[in-house]
Amino acid sequence: MSKQIEKDAVCTIASKNYLAQTMVMAKSIWECNMKRKVYILIADNVDDEIKLEDMEFNKNITLVTLKELHIENVNKMAFYYNLVEFNTAVKPFFMKYLLDTFHLNKLIYLDPDTMVFHDFDHTFECLETDSIVITPHVITSKKELYTDHEEFLMFGTYNLGFLGIKSGEITMAFLDWWAEKLEESCFYDPDRGLAWDQKWVNMVPAIFPKVKILKDPGYNVSYWNLQERKVEEKEKNFIVNKQYPLVFYHFSHFNIEKKGYIIDYGPGRLRVRLEDHKELIHIFDKYCKELASMNLDMYKKKTYCFNYFSNGQEIKPEFRKAFINSSQFSNIENPFVELSELDFSVQ
Repeated sequence: MSKQIEKDAVCTIASKNYLAQTMVMAKSIWECNMKRKVYILIADNVDDEIKLEDMEFNKNITLVTLKELHIENVNKMAFYYNLVEFNTAVKPFFMKYLLDTFHLNKLIYLDPDTMVFHDFDHTFECLETDSIVITPHVITSKKELYTDHEEFLMFGTYNLGFLGIKSGEITMAFLDWWAEKLEESCFYDPDRGLAWDQKWVNMVPAIFPKVKILKDPGYNVSYWNLQERKVEEKEKNFIVNKQYPLVFYHFSHFNIEKKGYIIDYGPGRLRVRLEDHKELIHIFDKYCKELASMNLDMYKKKTYCFNYFSNGQEIKPEFRKAFINSSQFSNIENPFVELSELDFSVQ
């Protein structure tokens, strides 16, 4: 492995219930001959030892714990955010930690529910001249199939299931700015104009230089952009729009228990049948087989530690809301312990 490749890496964030998806993503990177390190932040407790399956690709994986990041208000963040909000809120802290600790040059973040089919050479080439690389949800005005363009005004122009950065002053300024925003404003709260970590990045091309908006249709293919991206299989490779390699597919909101559907929110809500996109059947079949091989049934039963007080009482959404909205809790350092006996119903 060259010294240059050693300085480039991929990272992701997951709680324990999503480790099967994370392993599939990491294995797919290995299979694309990208012998780069994959750093995984476990946004959960690691009191019970996490043992990765004994597979060759695991040699390239490094697990990172929340304690290693030394986030000052991590206990408060884990309390007032739900699982998805917290996993996304720690992203800039994690990426900055990796750049600093392992002296990385270029770093790609991928959501754990992705599968890689081609190398990221294009991204690493972009980062030779740019400092930040982001991908839009859609790259044409073609009439949408499943996601109305108005929804991107609510969820964000760019999908943060992918992010590329290069070490340097611009990136550090971006990560510091983003971390400051996400420490207290990484909620999914449309009334406030918030959508996790994602909505904030709408501002990034305007306030930071050297931002590359990557419009390669092979990146971040998912249900929200199928109207503009036709996937085909040719000689055991997947091609998008007849010329672009499929770099990765994003299985956002996919539920393996609802086979036959790309996404299924239930009757009367968004349901996308796989039968209507036969070109994706092989991809989804492969993904399901890989998930099963990574002990999905075991990992998906893992409980999220930040759903419970230290005494075992479940933390309900109204508890989290009361905590963030009340000034009387401002001096609390560890709400999981200090508020475990409090009756939130009387607040």
